Amino acid sequence: MVAGCAIQVSPSGGPKDTEPPIVVSSEPANYATNFSAKEIVIEFDEYVKLRDIYNNFIVSPPLETRPEIVIRGKSVVMKFDEPLEPNTTFNFNFGDAIVDIHEGNPSKNFQFVLSTGNFIDSMSVFGKAFSALSSEPVEEAWVLLYNCQDYGQCDSLPMKQLPRYLAKTDKSGFFRIENIEVGAYKVFALIDKNRNYLFDLPNESIGFIGNTIEAGDSNELNLVIFDQEDGNQKITKAWSPERGLIHIAFKQPVDQVSISALNFASKKAWEIVDYSSTKDTVFHWNTSGMDSLKLHIHDERWDFDDTVTVGINQKAEFSKLSVSTSIAKSKDQDIGKALMINPSKPLMKYDSKSIKLYERLDSANLVEVKMNLEFADEARRVLAVNHTWKPGIAYRLVLEQGALTDFFQGVSDSMSADFTVRKEDYYGNAAIELDIPQVAHTYIVQLIDAKGNEVKEDYVLPMDTVQDIKTKLVYPYIVPGKYQLKVIYDVNNSKRWESGNHLKNRQPERIEYSEKEILIRSNWDMVLDWKLEP
Repeated sequence: MVAGCAIQVSPSGGPKDTEPPIVVSSEPANYATNFSAKEIVIEFDEYVKLRDIYNNFIVSPPLETRPEIVIRGKSVVMKFDEPLEPNTTFNFNFGDAIVDIHEGNPSKNFQFVLSTGNFIDSMSVFGKAFSALSSEPVEEAWVLLYNCQDYGQCDSLPMKQLPRYLAKTDKSGFFRIENIEVGAYKVFALIDKNRNYLFDLPNESIGFIGNTIEAGDSNELNLVIFDQEDGNQKITKAWSPERGLIHIAFKQPVDQVSISALNFASKKAWEIVDYSSTKDTVFHWNTSGMDSLKLHIHDERWDFDDTVTVGINQKAEFSKLSVSTSIAKSKDQDIGKALMINPSKPLMKYDSKSIKLYERLDSANLVEVKMNLEFADEARRVLAVNHTWKPGIAYRLVLEQGALTDFFQGVSDSMSADFTVRKEDYYGNAAIELDIPQVAHTYIVQLIDAKGNEVKEDYVLPMDTVQDIKTKLVYPYIVPGKYQLKVIYDVNNSKRWESGNHLKNRQPERIEYSEKEILIRSNWDMVLDWKLEP
């Protein structure tokens, strides 16, 4: 006989609890009318707790003082310090804040509704919020409703008054506001940085519906949220990081700035103006030799004038001129593109005899080939090397000592860069057939890579026609990868995207993205048809 002893284990606790807390009673009842008490008690079928109540809980219409919310056994209790507004329907939305005490199962989007009057308002509005720049849904944006009988007086309301009703968008950008009183409303969306339900900070974003809506309208609302260009340009900072250079930072992007010195003059060229990649900072390179410069600045785009005085950093020596190239990291050169030489400072001149391009015949032999050199920008910060590159062939670029002379008479050291031109079968080609409705304004068409970088840009210019037209755009020698088409409806023909302004009732310029992803493969031709909506 064989005997064994049993292994002792803890008794099974049964299946995991996945059920949310359920309301068993409340005082008053949900959707009660003529409410006048100082607290609300909501009892659940199990012990509960509150999770992130600050961010989940919304009262609509908003209260001057949020109610105190506490847990009492299995009950959630709301206490009011002052009487609620008479003849008003209130929606207390807890979101997912009420959870059971053991497993944390939420009572999803739990709402408690009551009225201090004789009936419950039953109108609602719904819709989605999107980013003006990306067209992606915007999560956790506040959607605000204001009573609006006089449309002309409503645009400033988000800056001055609390909304009558509000809700928050979910991950899909969707919102719904319920229990609204019958009437006309102006609708705004707000990225509220300080959570005071007011559009009162420069880094807050806004969106709006350009007309009043009637509560209960069954149409879905689409709100486009943007960073507002308020038209008020200003200089936020001006400083000198090194000798001969002044940085001037602006509130709004700039691209048409003129600068003149009020305390210095010279018959020779003594200054160069350049812009940062984001166009919000101007680089003023100068050889004035002054301890400080008083500069008058005019921004043509915003019709802005100001004067600043900047002390110039007076180090003993200018920083050394350094040089990089567009093939510094990859060592690959693309067919049909210029190789870019990038000096750290604006150039006064270059010596073409000291810049040489060689084609590699074999591992030991190079032969010099012809090329064209030209500045690729007004500030002379980019020198383009143009050559008809041979696919698959290796080259060497050589800059001899002193080949480049910068604006401050500094010269470059010698350098060389070896690189290879990619083979033709490495690339893919794309052809885009655009069906454009009524070309009454400019369309900016951009090919965007997976990182959001602009690879190609074309302009479809306005024409003297009201007929739809088809435009074919051809993109040869595209690096393999995932791309997307982006079209800007450039209604003011400025050849740049313009943001909106809610005070002027101006929406941001429309941006559309192609639904289909453009997958470019090596040695492959891709054709895409895209019909733009009017």
